[in-house]
Amino acid sequence: MVKWTEEYNEKRQKSGVKRQKEFEKTLKNKLLRVFKQQRSTILSKIESWKSIKLSVPSLGNTFTTLYTTLLLQPFLDFIKSEWQIAIEEVIGWSVFVVDTEERKRTIKDDIIKLAEQVDSVTDEKLKKVISDWVTNWLTPDQVSTAINSVFDELSKARVDMIVRTESVRSATLWQTLAWKDTWLVSGKEWYTAVDERVCEYCRPMHGKVIDIDDNYFKKWDTYVWSNGGKMKLNYSDTPWAPLHPNCRCTLLPVVKSIDEL
Repeated sequence: MVKWTEEYNEKRQKSGVKRQKEFEKTLKNKLLRVFKQQRSTILSKIESWKSIKLSVPSLGNTFTTLYTTLLLQPFLDFIKSEWQIAIEEVIGWSVFVVDTEERKRTIKDDIIKLAEQVDSVTDEKLKKVISDWVTNWLTPDQVSTAINSVFDELSKARVDMIVRTESVRSATLWQTLAWKDTWLVSGKEWYTAVDERVCEYCRPMHGKVIDIDDNYFKKWDTYVWSNGGKMKLNYSDTPWAPLHPNCRCTLLPVVKSIDEL
């Protein structure tokens, strides 16, 4: 097994964060366009909700096409860059044809999953607004204010969390797939940001090595760390970072030694 120097690992991690921040800016701008359209659509329906027998408004899958239209190319560009860097650090050169139909389908599926996750949380908040409207006999103006508050939150704190989490996930996912393609990488090593901001969840993960095809956790696992804290992992399997929303971790390739080839 080939080990990178700690100096190289820290430099690599900082370089990855810099690339991710550029992607996050682009992704945030695209998502804000989706959220703006969603806000306008929901607010336009208020006048038609005057009956007590209301159907709760739902974003559902109405905006899936808009998500994929706006997000596909930024994801393709970012993934291509991360793929090339991942292979180059292992074998010194890289060729990546990202625009294959199979890879586009994979990325589109990921975008749809992201859209469903984001919109399901927004829908829950909208349901509460409508419930309050019916229960407390709010005026249309009060409802408009409450709906705007939902989208204000979505367009500020929530969108920053979304883009940070997705940039880390996309980077580590496609880096891992690139390493597998080289046949030179046997495993992956969890690597934190190595600073005072590393959280209690991620600190015990630092340096953990597993096989390239294995998961750190399975969906529905309960992660218990040394101080007795617990976290339920109910979103998906965890074969790569992030471990949680706003996670800053990355992975390192565990390269086979000459004897292992």
